Amino acid sequence: MARIFAYIVHKSGVADDSAAELAAAARKIDANASPVAVVIGWGAELDAVCESLRSFYTEVWKVANQAIAYPNAELVRKALVNILPRESIVLVPHAHFGIDLSPGLSIKLNAAFVSDVLAIEGIDGTALKLVRQEFGGQVSAHVHCDISSGAVLNLRPGAFKPQESAPLNGVVVDKSAEVGALTAGRRYLETVVPEAGDVDITKHAVLVSVGRGIQEQDNIAIAQELADALGAAVSCSRLGSTPPALEHQAQDDGDLKSSDSKVLLHGDPIADVSMPIVHPKTKPAWYRRCKATDWITAVATMTMTVAVTCFGIAFQKQIKNATAQLTQSETSMRAMQGQVRADERAWVGLIEAVAQPLTANGGGFTIKLQNTGKTPALDLQISDVITIADIDQSAELPEQNITARNPAGTLMPGAVFTTDVWFKTSPDAVSSLTHDQLSAVNFIHITYKDVFQAPHTTKVCFYWRSSLPRVKPCGAYNELN
Repeated sequence: MARIFAYIVHKSGVADDSAAELAAAARKIDANASPVAVVIGWGAELDAVCESLRSFYTEVWKVANQAIAYPNAELVRKALVNILPRESIVLVPHAHFGIDLSPGLSIKLNAAFVSDVLAIEGIDGTALKLVRQEFGGQVSAHVHCDISSGAVLNLRPGAFKPQESAPLNGVVVDKSAEVGALTAGRRYLETVVPEAGDVDITKHAVLVSVGRGIQEQDNIAIAQELADALGAAVSCSRLGSTPPALEHQAQDDGDLKSSDSKVLLHGDPIADVSMPIVHPKTKPAWYRRCKATDWITAVATMTMTVAVTCFGIAFQKQIKNATAQLTQSETSMRAMQGQVRADERAWVGLIEAVAQPLTANGGGFTIKLQNTGKTPALDLQISDVITIADIDQSAELPEQNITARNPAGTLMPGAVFTTDVWFKTSPDAVSSLTHDQLSAVNFIHITYKDVFQAPHTTKVCFYWRSSLPRVKPCGAYNELN
């Protein structure tokens, strides 16, 4: 069997969590393997990382080189080519650095390359059986990788659960002298840290950004509600300016303030000049003058009333339009929030079920569950009931009352949970199963929560009898919420 090496990612003297996961993945390839950890860097922090890995690996290769004080995939690739034996299997975390490092490394080593590996299903001859996702996680592809000339495998972080075992007392081997001089076309200059504002976006994984479309200052509360639901922060996509609705209102107010309308009152020159000449026998002038003043006052009052009424109607329309826009915006934001939750949630389902050989008093199944969503499935609970039923009733079995639950913890995106379920029955029932007279029907009830704390349920039912090469789904009970 080829030797297995694990490239360890580290920062500030601390090994990445994937270090223990790579050791567990190596034992999936070969249960008796003693993988070698390869740690590359410079300074006292490198020694601290090597010392911490002795509990996971029986052998730790240290490469100290000042040229790689800051990780450079081009230089690390040359170092690995100089020290790794040919036909080796190299495990690398599938992250930004691994995506940069591994393809070129496989070419230099003349080895096969597989990225984003989620599961390892063993070896068939010279073929290593792997599982990786395609089409955005909708399809799990089962891949056979020829490892006769070695292989470079990028493993998805979180897909391989570290094994609990007694701490090892590994040895650190200094391979620095075997690397030689390292040069590259690219080199590290400096890290430029952007100046943080009121909200430091580097501290948040998700941002809800608003622009002029938010219109009103009060509408920011809607974006804040969405950000709170996502655990995000609210940011602005451009410098703030007066929203269109406020600009329009300000312009209308200015028009009203610049109005040249006047009200002519008694004593104004225009009002005095416009008084008619009356006959001496008519009513006294003071009476006529009083009536004219009253008329002018009434007209002015009516004009003001009409103006105020028109302004009130126009203002009321603006209020209604603003309310309608706010309602529409709130509805859109809530719909967007629901869409984001549906797109980012966890999805846990059954991907494989295999019947175990019958014994004198029973049998069982091996089941595999996988989270095909984009976020972790929290508080995973699994319940399982196996019944022995008449073969003609397998498609119309009543739903079982399942109460017992087995906790499985948290299932990360792409991770697979495998377990065995067993049943005991009478020798006569085992004989009927063997002679294809009865069927073993398995009811699985799965509950979990997504990162938004929304509960979800998956129900699975399948059956098996001796004449079937593999299990078949029941006619009912299968639900995915």
